Amino acid sequence: MTRAPYFVGLDLGTSAVKAIVFDSTFRAIHGTRLALTTTSGDDGRSEQDPDLVFRIAARALARAITAVGAHRVRAIGLAAHRSSATLLEPVTATFHAPLVLWNDRRSADVATRLADSHRGALLARASGLPVLPFTFACRALWMRQQPRWRHALASGRVKLVTADVALAHVLTGGAAFATDPSFSARTQLAKVRDGAWSDALLRAAGVERAWLAPVLPTLAARGATSARCARGLPAGIPILASVADQSASAIGLGLTAQDVVGLTFGTGAFAVRVGARRDRDRGRFPIVLVGRGEHATHAVEANDPSTGTSIARVAEWLDVRDAAELERLARAHRDDTLVFVPAVSGLGAPWLAPNARAAWSGLHAGTTRADLAEAALRGVALRASELVDELDPSGRRAVLVAGGGATHDAMLQRLADVSGRTIRRAATSETTARGAALLAALACTGSGDRGGLDDLADARVRCETDASWTPRTTQRDRSLQRRRFANAVTALLSSADARATSRHGT
Repeated sequence: MTRAPYFVGLDLGTSAVKAIVFDSTFRAIHGTRLALTTTSGDDGRSEQDPDLVFRIAARALARAITAVGAHRVRAIGLAAHRSSATLLEPVTATFHAPLVLWNDRRSADVATRLADSHRGALLARASGLPVLPFTFACRALWMRQQPRWRHALASGRVKLVTADVALAHVLTGGAAFATDPSFSARTQLAKVRDGAWSDALLRAAGVERAWLAPVLPTLAARGATSARCARGLPAGIPILASVADQSASAIGLGLTAQDVVGLTFGTGAFAVRVGARRDRDRGRFPIVLVGRGEHATHAVEANDPSTGTSIARVAEWLDVRDAAELERLARAHRDDTLVFVPAVSGLGAPWLAPNARAAWSGLHAGTTRADLAEAALRGVALRASELVDELDPSGRRAVLVAGGGATHDAMLQRLADVSGRTIRRAATSETTARGAALLAALACTGSGDRGGLDDLADARVRCETDASWTPRTTQRDRSLQRRRFANAVTALLSSADARATSRHGT
């Protein structure tokens, strides 16, 4: 009897890479997680060694496939973080720059100058994205200004690539060199409608088309695995889909089959809703879920770069081991009036202030470490609630959450309390890998030839939930907490550094 095939989703995240094996019902049956190291600095630096990162990714994939047997694996889908950039020489598979991550802020000055120019206005209007340090266009412009990288690009042999391009290139032994519309549409260099590179936007950003990888459909063969890139990795397993992480997470959560707001807690927080109205002035931005020429399916996203990072930093500042220990410390808090703005890497929607900094307000002589911990955790919940409100101002829709931060029950109760919504947790936290695996399976069935997402509206892609939380606070208490938080953010943004790049007033 023929056994049902398995599909692997490989999720290249900021802090870890995960290779998850799914059965034909898209339930996870095995997972391999390997940690990644990031170099950070006071200058806004956030970067990784690309050779090491992609070797680790290949190693994770090899271990996951070996665990279930290569003969059972039908196809692989890839997902990676957007807006990161590196320089790759495809012919020699040589990297000429670090992997500059999506939350790197060294392009802040470039972004400020560009935003105030005619070119910046064109980029924002045509792309539907504001000019911020976190966009690929600003990162590309900043990298081009660095002498050693400018000379590498001038050689004609080196390409400016996003993480997905480099990942597929390494895994296929150099055979793959392409991106997809879910990535290109977020660069500010391509048309949002279909993800095709735009000559007008490329000129505005000072980026040459020759530096970039071609855009292929999301569901398109990238080649097959190469045994050369990692010990134990079987050769010849097809890679049939490559997609941006938040698009993959939305698909893995089953947002295409139900009218809820999806929220992923990771290094940052990302809220996505299929069918919501976009409004770039308030931080609702269009994303491509799956693209094939003009047949692209879109959603709307609101995100924040700092939530998970802020929890990690607060844990360090309060000398506790991790988020779980921070939660235990917070149980002893006595002061609910303390406010923390989690802006370690700036503030995302609706404030759009990348130069904002984290701060507590309301400190007094009696403030304890437990008070500081509770304020920090509640601040993250309030920021997540703001993102959800951007996509559903009515407040009627439930929230389906996933990601590493969703494993903490107390955090999800806080989110229910401050948002006034029902919070449901996905039974698997690996929704990004699940979405990538789902797309690889669709490619096997030929769904990619139709270009749409008809099959993703099927009930089988719905993500099961394992728990839910409802509000335990009154409307009055929620309003008071939100008002205190908004006042704290307003005070924070009154500083010159934060105001310089804020795009949304209060």
